[in-house]
Amino acid sequence: MSLQSLPLEVLQHICSYLGHKDLRVVSTTSKECQSAANVHLLCRIDIKALGREELQSDVGRWRSILERTVGFAYVNQVFITAYMPCEEDHIREVDTAAPEVRKGFFALDSNKVPLMNIDEENDSWAPLAQLIHQLPALSDVHFHCANQFPRTLLDTLHHKVPLCKLPISKFHLRSLYEPYMDPREVALIKSPCLNGVQASCRRFDSQDRVDYNQDALYRIASGLAPNLRIVKSYLADWDANRSALNSPRLIIWEAHIDFSKLEILSLRCYEEYSNIAEWLRSMQNYALDSLRTLRMYVTERSPDEQYYQSFDSFIRSLKPLTCLMIRANLRPNALEAIVERHGPSLRVLSFDHFPVDHVPDTGRPQIELHHVQLLQKHCPLLADLTLRIPRSKGDAQEVMFYKTLGSFPRLQVLRLTLDSPSYAFVLKNNNNSSLLLSDVSFDEFDRQPFSMQGQVIMDGLCNGHVRDSFINRAMDEKLARSILEIISTGKRNPQFPIKHLELKNRTPYFSHLARDRLLQLGHVEEHIGESWSFHSGSGDNKHENFVAKQGYHSSIIRPPVLDPGLDAVFRKTWPRRDNDTGHWQQDWHSFPLFTT
Repeated sequence: MSLQSLPLEVLQHICSYLGHKDLRVVSTTSKECQSAANVHLLCRIDIKALGREELQSDVGRWRSILERTVGFAYVNQVFITAYMPCEEDHIREVDTAAPEVRKGFFALDSNKVPLMNIDEENDSWAPLAQLIHQLPALSDVHFHCANQFPRTLLDTLHHKVPLCKLPISKFHLRSLYEPYMDPREVALIKSPCLNGVQASCRRFDSQDRVDYNQDALYRIASGLAPNLRIVKSYLADWDANRSALNSPRLIIWEAHIDFSKLEILSLRCYEEYSNIAEWLRSMQNYALDSLRTLRMYVTERSPDEQYYQSFDSFIRSLKPLTCLMIRANLRPNALEAIVERHGPSLRVLSFDHFPVDHVPDTGRPQIELHHVQLLQKHCPLLADLTLRIPRSKGDAQEVMFYKTLGSFPRLQVLRLTLDSPSYAFVLKNNNNSSLLLSDVSFDEFDRQPFSMQGQVIMDGLCNGHVRDSFINRAMDEKLARSILEIISTGKRNPQFPIKHLELKNRTPYFSHLARDRLLQLGHVEEHIGESWSFHSGSGDNKHENFVAKQGYHSSIIRPPVLDPGLDAVFRKTWPRRDNDTGHWQQDWHSFPLFTT
């Protein structure tokens, strides 16, 4: 049986496992494969334009593609990233092809872009409205634009696809200062299509007038927008209030929406931990009876016992969650409160207990093996896990982490930040004596103080500490696949194989320092600390069937020659070979994992 003879539905299912590049290749093999691939290639179209001419050109390009492939019925989503200047704006006087210029226009704040007059607005957006009119299966229009959502597009949605969802990421009302609001904005906030808004609110707008958009958001969320499901509100002027959502604002929100019906809640805090502890306690007073997903981000500060206790109490006060995503400075023991209350119901867990990589840690506790075992035992439904675990030079303890992760019964998506111990600083106790201890395996070279440019970097930091950091950070594809193999072979239930694995190194502290001699060390650690992701569409756990993709690699130019002190440590870790290239960037490799 040939591929072309398979039913179209089967071909479409096969194509659902392919990436964008592979789909393009498949679409060129036959008419049947092209029809199957186009269902996935054309399900989303992206419109990105700066000005009328670009918009007309981009819309024309997509119309030509859809006509050639008979693909109008395949389009489900349209993403619009654009800036439409008013006629009086002198956009033609700047180089709109320059990346920095384009980025500046696309990043414009919506409170700085006035409403266009009706005729000009209709003329500017008419080509896109005509295209949308030809998309019968359209389900979502995502609008990321400093301009107000144009009435001509809104009317098209209402008449052609009235069930289409409309999330707006730069929501801002311009006519709140007028005696009567602009009818176009009234129609927008009452539209049954309006599904989500994201707004950056201020005390004052760009003309120093009181900004009423935060008050407007309260009213809109209370029922003016009948199908509004997502509201994201940020306070932009931090000098007035650094908290993204504090107790007074929660009280106001509670007066406008029914907290007992909230299903998804995202919280961001920028206050001192003493205030956050009080804020967490106040959260326990709200009836979050329908909450199923909680996302929580707390900035880095030095927490105290009151903060830890308030967090545990808050987590235990919630109804069982199915999705919990936390980025906050916490003790790993916080996992015990999470497991105790939410373990049996959790399907997605992201736990980053130290979210700011470039800040030197102060002896923070790391995730230990028993924490992972606790998750494995008490989270039977967990399918998606994001965790930060320590590396220990690939020893038996580290391997046990991977084996335990592989034994989660339903886990299919796993993202790991490999937390290499950082020797980029020396911890001091009250007596100002070094807390960095030398490993018993250190030889005479390892015990020597680490120096660059002929100067000791810092007291207590030895060559061996830097070598250990190199060994822990070095991550090439061979090591990444070894980790994948251990995790994937641990899966016992063939119905729930590992489908996606991400391995990311913690950002080295030295890479954020401006001093030249330390910056070079950061360059080395960044270069060898590769990130990898693996994806399988085959439905089994054979690690050789996973497609590997290397993560983002900084484009910073690396020094061709290392400082003699740094080069000595590097070459002790990776000695020169007979066919040595002379380039340190190519002379490293990862070290194998412990095997029994």
